[in-house]
Amino acid sequence: MAQTEQGQDLLLLGTANGKSDRVAYRRALAKWNTLKAQIDQTERQIAMEERRQELHDLSQRLRRLPRRIRRRLHAVDPTPLPRLEGSRNGGGRKLRKTVNELMGLFLKAQEQRYQRGREFPNAPPRKERISASRLMAIRFHTKTIRAAMGTRRLNDDEAEIAQMMRDFRSEHDALVLDGTIKPNTFNERIKDLRQFIGWCHTHYYISTLPKNLPDLCSKYQYEPSPKAIGTKTTKRLWTAATLRDKCWIALGLNLGYYACDIATLESDHIQGNHIVRKRHKTRDTGWATRHKLWSVTKQPITKCRSANDGPIFAAMTGNPLQKYKVKLNSRTDVVAAEFARTRDRAKVTGVKFSNLQDTSATHIEQIDPAPTDIFLGHKDRRMARYYIDGRMTDSSRLDAAIDQLEKIHQLSLDD
Repeated sequence: MAQTEQGQDLLLLGTANGKSDRVAYRRALAKWNTLKAQIDQTERQIAMEERRQELHDLSQRLRRLPRRIRRRLHAVDPTPLPRLEGSRNGGGRKLRKTVNELMGLFLKAQEQRYQRGREFPNAPPRKERISASRLMAIRFHTKTIRAAMGTRRLNDDEAEIAQMMRDFRSEHDALVLDGTIKPNTFNERIKDLRQFIGWCHTHYYISTLPKNLPDLCSKYQYEPSPKAIGTKTTKRLWTAATLRDKCWIALGLNLGYYACDIATLESDHIQGNHIVRKRHKTRDTGWATRHKLWSVTKQPITKCRSANDGPIFAAMTGNPLQKYKVKLNSRTDVVAAEFARTRDRAKVTGVKFSNLQDTSATHIEQIDPAPTDIFLGHKDRRMARYYIDGRMTDSSRLDAAIDQLEKIHQLSLDD
């Protein structure tokens, strides 16, 4: 009987067509994360109710104490208990702020996290630091939240908060359904709305979170389809590229690098015929990847590297390839800009630099699907046996796939 109930519980996460069904695995993982969030939220709510009851009982006990004893306690610690922003003051009027006012305070707090990360990049805890790109993304997506409900007052009422979030969600659901925005845009906005509401709760502007918060903030579960480029298009781009652009195109195809990975590549990452480093997506996990270099990739790296200290590549001005101007909320991306010029010379349209990674990842998946996540820089526990202390010591399987990838692209500096 117990085994039957356990099997029914597992079926809640869906079924798969074998161990290699990656789509079904990710779908089940998303369902599990949703269930876990609901359970965690329920446990937090129970703990909050118990704590609130304890404080209420303590307050009632203090009120029953003789006045002289209460005066002595006040003399020892005259600091009054903090009041919630939504609590009533002496005149009985609720102190409420608009979403716009609170959003301004929220954004200032995120800017402080960014500054803290710049001044103390290795100081714990890591959650108290954010990158320039994350800060700019928060600014961008919260504009929509402010436009939708900026004038509404955030009352310390769980039902009203839930209704406000439900209204925002309903409006954006409609935008996704009619094709105005993409599911990924919806997910980013909902994520930032949840972060904002959580910040209000953490900083005592609201006393409780909606019980159905996981449902209000649930995201669209979808698999973005990679856009691979055909070998003929790759050849056209390669032929039209300068030596410097060929170097970056080779890194994109050989190692599956994004522009941010190229901008942060350093000399000590190159170890013989491999590049060993923590990728952009796993830099905080401690896992380092080990990619084999093609000969056509190694040669331009030597010729195009910068003479300055720090990253191997730099802009012609000596500045970093990627530079964030946080005050202006803008970003300079030299790799993407030069790739766009190469694309124009080759008379190719609808292609971005990130599509180079999509192209090689698609080929790797067809050659040997097991090391695909390692090639992309994802943290994949199935490949843990190839790691010791976070470093990939056995890369033979990935090396073999990269060798096959080199034969598919057939790039040469003479082209």
